[in-house]
Amino acid sequence: MEKIKGVRCIGFVIGICLVITALAVGCGQINPTATSTSTAIPSTRTAAETETSTQTISSTSSGTIEFSDGSKVVLSAGALTLETQISVTKPKTVSDLEEGFAGYMRVEPESLTLSKEAIVTLKYDPNKISDTSKISVLSYSASNPRIDLGSEISYFQFITPEAINTAESTVSFKTSHFSVFSYFWEYPAYLVLGLPGRYLKKGDLIYVLTNAMTSTNDGAWFPGHTGLYLGTTNPDLNTNDGSTVIESTPIAPSLGQNQDGVQYSTLDNFKTLSGQHIFIGARRPKGITMTKDHRKAIAKYAIDKIGVGFRDVGGGSFLNISDSTKISCVGFTELAYSAGGINIVPEYAEALLYPIRQFNRTEPVSEITVIANEKVDIPVYGLVRGGLRYSKDDKNYSVTASSTSDVFSSGGATFNRILNGKEFVWTPKLSDIGKTVIIKFELSGSGLTTLTQNLAINVSGSYFPMITGAQYTYSDTQNINTTYSTGKPTTSTTTNTVIRTVTGGSTNEITETIEEVNIKYKCSEASGYWVYNKLYGNGVELIEFSPYWRIMPTDLQEPQTTWGTSFDMKVASTESTLAINIGAKESDVVGDDFETITAAGVAFEKSLKINRTLTLTKPDQTGVVTEESEDGKTKNTYTVTVKTDTYTTAGTEYYAPGVGLIRVGAVETLKQSAIRSDGKQVTSTKTTTINRELISYSIP
Repeated sequence: MEKIKGVRCIGFVIGICLVITALAVGCGQINPTATSTSTAIPSTRTAAETETSTQTISSTSSGTIEFSDGSKVVLSAGALTLETQISVTKPKTVSDLEEGFAGYMRVEPESLTLSKEAIVTLKYDPNKISDTSKISVLSYSASNPRIDLGSEISYFQFITPEAINTAESTVSFKTSHFSVFSYFWEYPAYLVLGLPGRYLKKGDLIYVLTNAMTSTNDGAWFPGHTGLYLGTTNPDLNTNDGSTVIESTPIAPSLGQNQDGVQYSTLDNFKTLSGQHIFIGARRPKGITMTKDHRKAIAKYAIDKIGVGFRDVGGGSFLNISDSTKISCVGFTELAYSAGGINIVPEYAEALLYPIRQFNRTEPVSEITVIANEKVDIPVYGLVRGGLRYSKDDKNYSVTASSTSDVFSSGGATFNRILNGKEFVWTPKLSDIGKTVIIKFELSGSGLTTLTQNLAINVSGSYFPMITGAQYTYSDTQNINTTYSTGKPTTSTTTNTVIRTVTGGSTNEITETIEEVNIKYKCSEASGYWVYNKLYGNGVELIEFSPYWRIMPTDLQEPQTTWGTSFDMKVASTESTLAINIGAKESDVVGDDFETITAAGVAFEKSLKINRTLTLTKPDQTGVVTEESEDGKTKNTYTVTVKTDTYTTAGTEYYAPGVGLIRVGAVETLKQSAIRSDGKQVTSTKTTTINRELISYSIP
């Protein structure tokens, strides 16, 4: 009976948004069914309480609607054409609001035009605003001009403050119509790492400043824009194409946005949008460890919303929840995270949500994994605020880089000047596998507090490496038990030393030496496919079709997914024209977590566990045998049909980054029956237990 084994070679994501209760995200999709089965991560913040003051004011009298903290709206006589009830709502205390968002005030009736300007005074928290010159006052109303910024359509309008009273911590300004007013303290500068998509993960938040001008490299937070990095269009796959993002944005064919609303784009297009955007980084929610389940749910929600229309931001009623068919950029990302069980901005009641609010509750991606021998290139630049805009011009700042393990002098890393910034470049060596290098970036400038950002770079290697000149030695033990329907069972145990060498060439080749039998496997780097070798040892045909050696032309840097395949393999005998078609089905399940495995005297902390099952099916094979009588006088010829009932392999493999296969435990089961034309039949069950372990290796 044939022994069949095998080798497989396979190729292998601004506006204003009002969040009104758990059912509504302002500028956003109203989706009562958008609940998640995952457990929401509890927020450290609760919804801000509000207070309202109402007063009826005649057209001939003045009036003041005032609160105990000093917030107020003052109207002079003749400001109103008719007697009007004025209602003002604001948060009870500014301390309830997060850093960077000092407060807001809603004055109704909204869009009411005044004959004389009113004076509005808002309270800010001096503990959260270090430089009052960076306070921006904004109005959101349908009475404001509609501004088309390509990636956003907004009704934001900046208002110049009349006075900032630092003693009373108030900011005052004039307005000719009622609206929703808010004020922000914006940071004087940002340090930005332009991480390429290959270092990001599914569901990472990405942000840009909008209304940028190519000639000056200036951009603004209002409205700003946000999206999600996906790296795939299938939420169930954990592949990373380095490019795919998803966002809600208005149609703008000249900018590469060919439809309205939620749509796919590329990271490069998102970062620049033909000069309209300035990338401000990839980020994750503060204090939250995101799991694969979180990321999958976020991506699934986002992809399900493809085609939902874009919503203009900052216009209409403060509590405008009437349009359930459109969604803003930040409403989209907030709801996607909610679907994953994470509330980034949890003030669902009476809250304004726009990209900078969400941004202030996130932190930069601070850890990435890179592959040894692959070039790492990360643009780094600063954004310095002047007036209402941020400039990317590096004449306004300087950026430096240093390393905890001196990769700049000894490791070949450089920090080079590029247009409006610098670029960190480093190619980690194979000897760096398993190391974590901390790169410290610093931004400084005249009048600026030095900004610091650390990036941890974990150096990994392919779990399926094909490094020319690498050699591996394994201890290979097979225990074979065969049971027949007639006769006694047989047992045999063999232990061999297996040498595996990667020789390179136009296709990658792995050569094994097993008991003086040389087997060579070839694998295309461009696309995966199954290969086999037909060998003869001691007159017995061997079809080597082994699941224990895996050659893959791609990298799998962390436990991610399940995969499988079905295929047919044709085996043509060298002794006849007979061809045998063998069908195969394989299922591979990757473990949820890394494991620490000791092999070859090394404890591999990030070993990848893969459970594999392989089922082969063969057609019946018919042959003719001649049997002599005991006295040699009679010869009888019989037709024999060999049926293979099942041939399965089930086992567990462990792979180490940069090394590859370090351990295998597998069980093969082969059930066959031989039926002779005179009715005699022999059935057999052959069980082979395989244990293979790396005992030494050499990687140049």
